[in-house]
Amino acid sequence: MHLFERDCTLQRRHQKVIEEAPPAWGGLPPRTLMDDIARDAVRLGETLDYRGLGTVEFLVAGGDEYFFLEVNPRIQVEHPVTEAITGLDLVALHLRIAEGAGLGLVQDDLTINGHAVEARLYAEDPAMQFAPPSTGTLTTLSLPSGLRIDSGVEEGDAVTPYYDPMIAKLIVHAPDRETALARLATALDHVAVEGVETNRAFLRALARNPEFERMQVHTRWIDGRLAELTQASPPSFALICGKRLPPFCSWPPRAAIRMPIPGPTVMPLPAGGSAWAAMRWKQGKA
Repeated sequence: MHLFERDCTLQRRHQKVIEEAPPAWGGLPPRTLMDDIARDAVRLGETLDYRGLGTVEFLVAGGDEYFFLEVNPRIQVEHPVTEAITGLDLVALHLRIAEGAGLGLVQDDLTINGHAVEARLYAEDPAMQFAPPSTGTLTTLSLPSGLRIDSGVEEGDAVTPYYDPMIAKLIVHAPDRETALARLATALDHVAVEGVETNRAFLRALARNPEFERMQVHTRWIDGRLAELTQASPPSFALICGKRLPPFCSWPPRAAIRMPIPGPTVMPLPAGGSAWAAMRWKQGKA
């Protein structure tokens, strides 16, 4: 069975920046295409006799072609958006399968509820082309409430060059994509980090970008707009109003499929791009 799709199109240097579920593919026949991809991903898992959660990744080129990329036999960083739209705890489900209890679910039990978006807040300086990581002590770390925050650091911790410089993941779940993106942008307005440089303004620019809002993007779209997306921006609301932030109140074509067997991630190629290093995965072929 599968747990629907995730979109991981927005990337920088082949690293995901913003993920969402379900996909919002402007101008494409998403559900028909997604159903074909989901069937192929499930069939792949059945062929491998796969047990556990995983992701099958695909590239989408044009309006109706897709290409198999790889299988990631694990829970990935962006799993919270799948949890948000399905209401499932994927970690608990993975452990249940490992204990031999099985899924306890069938495909017809699952439905998509709303739209979810995740942004990765990193200690990195866009003005320095994001490298090397910005290191130092988090003298201020204030993250908004009213959304899901996954983080392994707190104020006073040090960001070192020895580990991934992710500070937090911000996950927003809303009834529709437009509302989810607006809430993500507002949440980023209320992030305050001092002691290291971050990609907060870069993420905020992405969340409010009209082309991204219309999903007129591809896997190299960010690379062609770095100057626009990383230009200097005013300080956050939190830094203007003080170091401490009041509680954050309620806010006024491409896809990745997560499955309890290998679930596919699908990412679109830019116009004219090639699917190098990808195998054609078409329905009816093992």
